[in-house]
Amino acid sequence: MFSLAEELLLLVMDEDSGEATSIPARTLGYALAGATLLELALQDRIDTSLETLEVTDPTPLNDTLLDPVLSDIVEVSNDGYRNPEFWVRRVAERSEELRSLTLERLAAAGVVEADDTGFFSLSRLVARGRRHPTTGGQHEQEVLLRVLHAIFSDDIPDTRDIVIIGLANACDVFQQILSPEEYAEARERIEQISRLELLSRSVIDGIRNLTLAEAYARRRRIREKGGGWPRATGHLPIIGHVLQFRDTINGFLAEQYRKLGPVFEISIFGKKWLVLAGPEANQFLLREGKDCLHTDHVAWQGFAQQFGGTRALTGMDG
Repeated sequence: MFSLAEELLLLVMDEDSGEATSIPARTLGYALAGATLLELALQDRIDTSLETLEVTDPTPLNDTLLDPVLSDIVEVSNDGYRNPEFWVRRVAERSEELRSLTLERLAAAGVVEADDTGFFSLSRLVARGRRHPTTGGQHEQEVLLRVLHAIFSDDIPDTRDIVIIGLANACDVFQQILSPEEYAEARERIEQISRLELLSRSVIDGIRNLTLAEAYARRRRIREKGGGWPRATGHLPIIGHVLQFRDTINGFLAEQYRKLGPVFEISIFGKKWLVLAGPEANQFLLREGKDCLHTDHVAWQGFAQQFGGTRALTGMDG
């Protein structure tokens, strides 16, 4: 049986690229933190309520993913209990480590495989058979198929599937893996299932609160900035900078980058465009693009597919 963190990664993983499907990295970090905490709860090591998260059994599980988190909760709880939202935020600080350990486990189980560049994707046998090998030599149904069956039927899911659906719902996974029509049909059912398990409700609410708070803070910073970026000179009424594109738009943008820096405005037929240019923009795209430019993965993935590939150099580090 896979852990909640492992199944969550499998649920959001694109079959070809191995990337989380259009989910900001910070949001996925909160979800992995929540999955780790809820795994401890299902293993009877902690208990949660709306106001507190406390240790019920400090005995280690001999698990490299769970034991460090359990130890941290035990140590911090000596100074008083904290609420679930505090622990989601704290555990999410280790989200890169959690993700790496989880992928290593999935690779060891033969569920995912890494190519020469270090990108993980579903193994070919799993992608074809839609079943995952388990440690006992048996196979279990792919998490996506189980989740889809749960939300499009009247069956009551088991506890682990309820928790997975709640975690996925908290970071807007279903808007990405379902069509708009499917999501509209299933939305009420998803919310209903997400509220069935009292154990997970406080942790999932913590994930939502943190995700919304970050989104509002990001929007507030953008509003406070209020533009003020350097603007390319030589624009004309109505047409803006169009005439300066006669030779090559790349040459024009490169010239403005040298004059104005990596962020500047241009005008085309009365509409302002914010340009990110140069090595700084490429580094920003690679490191922060998934959080701040939510369409970059979709755009480049489609580009790669048109040429018969699964990834483009522009989306790879190095």
